[in-house]
Amino acid sequence: MELSLIIKNSSYVTLCLFAVYSYYNNIISEKLFYTLSIYTFLDTVLYKNKMDILIHHYLLLLLTYFHYNYGTKIDIEMYHKMKLICLSFEVSSIFLGLMPFMKKMNNNIQMINYLMFFGSFFYYRIYKFSEDFVYDFEKHMILNEFRKEEGMNPYLMFYIIFMGFYFLNMFWFIFICKKMVKKIMKIKDE
Repeated sequence: MELSLIIKNSSYVTLCLFAVYSYYNNIISEKLFYTLSIYTFLDTVLYKNKMDILIHHYLLLLLTYFHYNYGTKIDIEMYHKMKLICLSFEVSSIFLGLMPFMKKMNNNIQMINYLMFFGSFFYYRIYKFSEDFVYDFEKHMILNEFRKEEGMNPYLMFYIIFMGFYFLNMFWFIFICKKMVKKIMKIKDE
């Protein structure tokens, strides 16, 4: 692995660990938002990324814009919970970030890491997000009040960001499932 990718993956895993620490300790700091924004911007500019990664980065940058322009105008408690939900996504990102470092390791260790990635991705990005936002009627009522106070644009921006993450995670989960089936079939054939 070349040095620039080692630096990129190391910084990615470190940032994910910081985000997960923040999630489990119920801490959302401005430093975390600055750091995420800078990392996302640099990753977008410095590296050639696939379209889904670019969409992810644009959603993160849009979330940063929303945070600095409307973060104090929306229901603080609900918005704090939504930011924590997004931080919880990074649990699976730790295992994803470790994958390039494990290519020369034992297949069992690689498979354990992949299973941890698969399980945490599904739990936090699909199941918990569905439960804590998509199907949470109370949050949608709070957002409706926000729409009445601030107008349609920030309201739509909020939904574009969070539903964008949800659909992107669904897209990625389908891809991950296909990859998991290939891994299982490869083990079965051995």
